[in-house]
Amino acid sequence: MESRSPDPDRPTRLSLEERIGKRWSTWTGAVALLFAAGFYLQLAAGRGWLGPIGKIAIAIAAGTLAVVAGDRATRRDARVLGQGLIGVGIGVVFGALYAGHALYDLYDPRVAAFALIGVTTVGMLLAVRHDAAPIAVIAVLGGYLTPALASSGGDPGEQREILFAYLTVLDLGVLGVALARRWRALERLAFAGTWVLFAAWYHRTAAPDPTLTLVWCAVFFAIFLAVPLAYHLRRQIALSRDRLALVVIDGAVGFGFACEILDGDAAHLGRVALALAAAYAGLTALVRRRLRGDGLAYAVFAIVAAAFATLAVPLALRAHGIMLAWALEAPVLVWLGSRYRLALVRHAGAAVVALAALRLISAHLPMHGEPFTPFLNPTFASAFAVAIAAALYGWGAQRSGARFGDRFGVAIGIASSILAAVLVLALVHAELGGGFRQAGYHHGARLAVLAWWLVATAGLLAVAWRRSTVAWLAAAVTAAGATLVSLGVALLPPAPALVFVNPRFALLVATAGALIGLWRCERRLAVSSDPSCLELRRWVRVVTPAVVVAGLFLAVTIEAWQQASAGVDDPVRASWLVQAALSCAWSAFAAAALAVGFRLRVTALRVYALALFGVTVAKVAIVDLGRVEQIYRVASFLVLGLLLFTASWLYHRGGARRS
Repeated sequence: MESRSPDPDRPTRLSLEERIGKRWSTWTGAVALLFAAGFYLQLAAGRGWLGPIGKIAIAIAAGTLAVVAGDRATRRDARVLGQGLIGVGIGVVFGALYAGHALYDLYDPRVAAFALIGVTTVGMLLAVRHDAAPIAVIAVLGGYLTPALASSGGDPGEQREILFAYLTVLDLGVLGVALARRWRALERLAFAGTWVLFAAWYHRTAAPDPTLTLVWCAVFFAIFLAVPLAYHLRRQIALSRDRLALVVIDGAVGFGFACEILDGDAAHLGRVALALAAAYAGLTALVRRRLRGDGLAYAVFAIVAAAFATLAVPLALRAHGIMLAWALEAPVLVWLGSRYRLALVRHAGAAVVALAALRLISAHLPMHGEPFTPFLNPTFASAFAVAIAAALYGWGAQRSGARFGDRFGVAIGIASSILAAVLVLALVHAELGGGFRQAGYHHGARLAVLAWWLVATAGLLAVAWRRSTVAWLAAAVTAAGATLVSLGVALLPPAPALVFVNPRFALLVATAGALIGLWRCERRLAVSSDPSCLELRRWVRVVTPAVVVAGLFLAVTIEAWQQASAGVDDPVRASWLVQAALSCAWSAFAAAALAVGFRLRVTALRVYALALFGVTVAKVAIVDLGRVEQIYRVASFLVLGLLLFTASWLYHRGGARRS
C-alpha cells in the first residue's frame, strides 16, 4: 500500500503545548507590552522624566522597530510572533502620535490627523497583506486604549474635535479592512471602543454643545452601519446573524445617546427617530437590490424602520396626531409586507393597530368635555379613523395571510377586524349617548344606544348567515354588548306607556332576538372552516338559550312591575296592581315557553315552563289570595286558569302527535 504524502497547503494542527508556547504567550506578551507603553506615557507625563519630544520620539521609534521586526518574522514563518510584534508596534505609534498633540501640543490638529491616517493605513494594509486578523485587533485595541491611558486630565470639552476625529480615522480604517476581510471580532471591538469612549467623554464634559455632539454621534452611527454591511454588499452574500445584530444595536445605541444629548426634547427626538427610520428604510431597499436571497436582513431592517417610524409619532406629534399617524401606519405596513412578502412587517402592523387603539382609549375617551354636534366634529372623525384603519388592516392581513398560507396572519387579521367593529360600536355608542344627554333626553340616550347595537348586530348576522366566520365572531361581540346595554335599559324608570307595548320592551325583546339569531347562525357555520372559534361556538350553543329565557323572563317581570305601578299614587293600590300583573305576566310567559318548547321539541324549555307555572300557582295561592283586592285576585286566578288549560291542551296535542 502506498503511503500518502501530506498536503503542503493543508495547515497542521498544533498540540496544546505548541498553542501555549506559540500563540498564547505571544498575545499575552503583546498585550502586556501595549499596557506597559501606555502606562509609561502616563507616568512620564506626570513626573517629567523626559522632555515631550524625547518621549514621543522614543515611542515612535520603538513602535516602528516592532512593526518592521514583526513583518520580517511573519515572512520567515514565525507568523504568530510577527503578528504580535506588528500589533504592539502599531498601538505604540498610535499612542505616541495622539499624545504628541493632545498632551504636548507639538503639532497642530491637521498634522496629527494626517499622521494618524498614515498609521491606520499602514496597520490595516499589513493586516490585509498577512491575512492576520490579530494584527488588526491589536492595532485597534491599542488605538482605543490610548486616549484613556494617555489622558492629561484636562477639560474634555476642549479636546472634543481631536478625540472624535481620531476615532473617526480609526473607525474608517476598520471599514477599509471590512471591505476585504470578514473579521467580526475587529468590528465588535471597534463598535464597543468607539461608543464607550464617546460615553466617557460625554459624561466627563460639563456642558457639551448638543448640536456638534449630535453631529459626531451621527457620524459614528453612519460608520457602524457601513462596517458590518461593507463586505457582504461588496460580495453580494447574506449577512451573518452577528453582523445583522450589530446593525440593529447601532441604531438603538445611537438613539439612546440622542435621547441623552437632547435631554428628552420630544420634538427634536421625533426628527431623529424619523431620520433613523429613513436610514433603515434605505438599508431595506439596498439589501433587496444587492442581497436578493437575504430575506432575514430584509425583514429585520424593515421592522426596525417601522419601529423607529412608530416611535417618532408620539415624539413629533401631539394629541390626535399621534393616534391618527399610528392608525394610518398599520394598513401601510400590511400592504408593504404583502407587496414584498415580509410576514414580520405584516404582523408589526397589528402592534401599531393596538398602539392606536390604546392611545384612543387612554387619552381620548371620553371624547367630549364641552357641547358638541353629534358625529359632525373633528374629535369623532379622528377617533373613527382609527376604527377604519383597524378594519383596513384586518382585511389586508386576512387576504395576505390566506395568500401566503400564514395562519397567524389570518388570525391577527380577524382580531383586528373584531377590534374595528368594537371601536365603531363604542364610538357610536358614546356619540349617541352624549348627544341625547346633551339635549336633555337621558332616557332616550340608552334606548338609542341599544337600538344602534341591535342594528349593528342585525347587519353582521345577515352577513354571518352566508357562513362568514368573521362576521359571526363580530356579531357575537356586538350581541354581547347589546345584552349588557339592555340590562341598563331594563332598569330605566318607566315612561307613561302601555304595558308590553313601548319602545323599551320592544328593544329588550329585540336583544333576545339578536341572541337567537347568533345561535341560529352558529349552526350554519362549517366546523372545519373556523377552528379558531370552536370554544366560543360551544359556549354560544350551550349558554345562549339559557340567557335568552332568563333575560326575557327578567324583562317581562320588570315591565309588569314598573308599568303596573306607574302613575298610581296610592301605595296599597299600586301593590295590588303589581302582584296581579306579575301573576298574569308569569302565566303568559310560562304558556309561551311551553308552546315554543313543543314547537322546537326542547324538553328543557317545557320543564322550565311547568316549573314557572308551579311558582305562579304558589304565588297566587299565598300572596294574591291574602294580600290583593278581590278584583285583582279574580284577574290573577282567571288568567292563571286559562293559561293552565292552554298548557294542558298543548300537552294533549303534543302527546297525540307523538302517538
